[in-house]
Amino acid sequence: MQDCVVCGEEAQLFVNGQAVCLKCRRRRNNPDDLWAIVTAAKAEHKELSDQFDALNREIVAGTHGIPYPDSTHRVEILGSQAREAFQKYQRAMAAYLEALKRS
Repeated sequence: MQDCVVCGEEAQLFVNGQAVCLKCRRRRNNPDDLWAIVTAAKAEHKELSDQFDALNREIVAGTHGIPYPDSTHRVEILGSQAREAFQKYQRAMAAYLEALKRS
């Protein structure tokens, strides 16, 4: 199964060659709904990026108090989560732009 191009969840449909979940199928033509998804994805990415940056600064400064290798593992996890959130943001933005082209 592929992921939904709008929200990243598991898709059940293919619409115009793009994988779409049932929830987003109803919203995919409404730019206002898609913009709300873009805004939420952007906020999620910013939050995870800020957490990643803060932890990284603490580790470099030596003020984090987390022993090795837990500190490295935590940076890897936050980096992975931030990367996934950015990909979700990119998918949401692409779906929004497609809806704008159709309207």
